[in-house]
Amino acid sequence: MHRFAAVEERTTPYGDAKQVVCGYGFGLVVEEVPGIGTMVGHGGGLPGYGSHMRWLPSRGIGVVGLSNTRYARIGSLTYRVLVALEARSLLPARNDEPSAALLSEPIVRLVELLLNWSDEAAETLFADNVELDDDWQWRRESAARLLGGSTPTVVRVEARTSALATAHLAAGETRFELEVLLGPGLEPRIAWYELRLATP
Repeated sequence: MHRFAAVEERTTPYGDAKQVVCGYGFGLVVEEVPGIGTMVGHGGGLPGYGSHMRWLPSRGIGVVGLSNTRYARIGSLTYRVLVALEARSLLPARNDEPSAALLSEPIVRLVELLLNWSDEAAETLFADNVELDDDWQWRRESAARLLGGSTPTVVRVEARTSALATAHLAAGETRFELEVLLGPGLEPRIAWYELRLATP
């Protein structure tokens, strides 16, 4: 239910200007919030009642908001409660601190794929949404155009969250950046990536 069907990067609508990677899974909204981690939640209601649930899987804690108003806008309340708890150091410790080591293996596999594309390898590396977002041919041709025959290697990986990282690649004097987002799951697959030339 946590796997993204679509991914977007946006500012939270709750007034704190945090940039988050957000996606919609199977009935759940999943957000990667810097400094806090993965937030999962959804709202709903019936005539006369409103609710919103939001939790942090890596911390084993959640907030449920209930109201006696139809479709109450309490999503911002559940978000603000978790942010306030984090600001006061009252949240349990994360059990998924960002680790470049955990993200390095799928990144290395992705670089190999971009250099020597195979649809079969792509199907084992990516979450279901990736081919639906842009087909394999477009992805293969886009990578070939950008790489221009160079064969970059991974220099270092910077983990921004437990699921989001930026890899720095080098091919001679040319530098690339590869952003990668893993989808949730016991064996997470890549749900989104972007390869670009690095800014000098």
